Amino acid sequence: MPLSIKEKIAFDLLQKLISTDTTNPPGNEYRGAKIVKDFFRAQKIRYQTLEKEKGRTNILGFIGQGRPHLFIACHLDTVPAGDGWKTNPHKAILKNGRVYGRGAVDDKGPLAGVLLATTELKKNEKQLKGTLILGALADEERGNGLGIEYLIENKKLPPIDFAISPDTGGQMREITIAEKGALFFRITTFGKQGHGSLPQSGINAIDAMAMLLIQLKQITLKQLPHPLLSPATINIGKISGGEAPNMIPAKCNVEVDIRFLPSQTPQGIVKELNANLKKVYLDKKPIKFKIEIIKQFTPTKTDPKNLIVTAIQFATHKILNKTAKPIGMSGMTIAKSLRDAGIPTIGFSCGDMRQCHVANENIALKEIVKFAEVLEIGVKEIFNINEVKTSKPSAEAG
Repeated sequence: MPLSIKEKIAFDLLQKLISTDTTNPPGNEYRGAKIVKDFFRAQKIRYQTLEKEKGRTNILGFIGQGRPHLFIACHLDTVPAGDGWKTNPHKAILKNGRVYGRGAVDDKGPLAGVLLATTELKKNEKQLKGTLILGALADEERGNGLGIEYLIENKKLPPIDFAISPDTGGQMREITIAEKGALFFRITTFGKQGHGSLPQSGINAIDAMAMLLIQLKQITLKQLPHPLLSPATINIGKISGGEAPNMIPAKCNVEVDIRFLPSQTPQGIVKELNANLKKVYLDKKPIKFKIEIIKQFTPTKTDPKNLIVTAIQFATHKILNKTAKPIGMSGMTIAKSLRDAGIPTIGFSCGDMRQCHVANENIALKEIVKFAEVLEIGVKEIFNINEVKTSKPSAEAG
């Protein structure tokens, strides 16, 4: 079956984006930004590029003028392809109506949909009562330090009234309004170095860590249930220790990721962990250890009655005959940084989140087109309201 005009535009964009390797690290987002820049020029959309580091490009496009300012923020970088692909991950393959390639869902497919939506919105630019700011950003997959965090901290963005992060694919059936907090910390155990042939002469820090980790996995953290978020989780993500197989290791480190709820705090979690782990012994002696916080992020939430939510719900009902449901999520997206800056933000996208970061990542081409149509209606719904009332998101998702 031949492709429609919109499908051809979307596939052409996605072909170019996927075939441009922006694996992070090293990123090289300037390659993807060039494709977006060429598109903006062809559509006569004004734009600017911003870089914290050379080659780590963020590009912003602008349609309309005045307030409110609506920011739609996609990202250009992808995770590495990894193994298990049946096709070239850096070449878009269209098969049975689906596009295969790294970034098809996260986040080049949604970016293609956003760009497709602008072709219609640009035609109606004079009727828009506000400014649409389109972002194709760097470094989302490795912490946002060169992307949204750089733009916010250095005040590179105009005042934003609403934002959409097309990076939480729920096939347009869901709108993410809440995200858990995240606590990254390091546990270090301390032993006594000695000769590997005389294990009784020292204290093995790796053995001590093994005992602590058994206890850590059994801990149920104190928390209150949340209507949108699942219970807190603990993941042991990295471990290191020892110098050589014939030495008793004097030190061992693990790095842990806890996703927590609004009823919890990083300080309270660490206090709880310390109290539980102090009960663990090795060879009938208390284990020496310490916990250090590496990084922490608070839970965030956008009011479900905010215009950015209701406008997209209106659009999904009109285009898909389904009203997207507000949900919460455990992961972190650009939306968290924007909410932390006081901006009502939602996660909303095409594609299935289960396709993110896996081999043979793929998305339905028709879904990208529908996504563009939903965005077009949602943007018009926001910009055709005379008085826009914004509500600041809470610092906590509660």
